[in-house]
Amino acid sequence: MKINLISLCLLLALTACSKKDDEMPSKSQIDFAYERLKFQCSHESDVLQKPNEKSDILYKYALFLEKQKKEKNYDQIARFYRISAAYDHYKSATNLQNLLSSGRAKSPDPRKETIDLVEKYISQNVPSAYYDMGHYLEIGYGVKQDIPSSRAYFRRAADLGSPDAQYY
Repeated sequence: MKINLISLCLLLALTACSKKDDEMPSKSQIDFAYERLKFQCSHESDVLQKPNEKSDILYKYALFLEKQKKEKNYDQIARFYRISAAYDHYKSATNLQNLLSSGRAKSPDPRKETIDLVEKYISQNVPSAYYDMGHYLEIGYGVKQDIPSSRAYFRRAADLGSPDAQYY
């Protein structure tokens, strides 16, 4: 019994006194890390194009229907958002994604439609699209879950001026 206790104490002492120390990062590694953290504040409005008048009217009508206090027909609302989004209204696309991903509006394949919308607006460099893709990657909605990639999308959205991403 005494030998077992001594052996255990000796084993614990040897493992606690490891000579392997973590190396300090080099100056170039620290400089690189700080360089990646640099952030220049920008505003989303500087990047975004103004939507055309017809698509904006459809967007506002869909928004009006969505904000009504009475029972809502989300499929009808989604229809107006779809038409407006087809004419490059990024806010309509965001609201449509919200309706689809929450299951309030019907679609043959809501995940695919949502990701297609996000990818379309990412190709147009819309900050909120990067932010939305970050969330979809974070939770694995319609895409394979990938936390490091989601962070890169959040960072890109923040760099482009998305206030939500800058706060996130």
